[in-house]
Amino acid sequence: MTQVVLPATAGQVTLGIKLKTMTTEKNPNEKLAEAIFEKLLAEGLVTENGKTAFILKLGDGKLNESAWKAALEQAIREKKQNPPIP
Repeated sequence: MTQVVLPATAGQVTLGIKLKTMTTEKNPNEKLAEAIFEKLLAEGLVTENGKTAFILKLGDGKLNESAWKAALEQAIREKKQNPPIP
């Protein structure tokens, strides 16, 4: 994700508008975040729910303790509700 700053003027006031745009090329942080998510998913530690937000926050370094806890607890709840069939 890249951040673009577009200047805009309104009369004599200058405004800065920040837009986030999606790019097809991922930066190293996003690639690592996606790899981490896929490993956690394979181990059953997270679910597909909220995948995009999780990866974006992790890649931006903004995934805080409560977000980690919520993701892990969601996987635990789903396992309890839908135990694997032997």
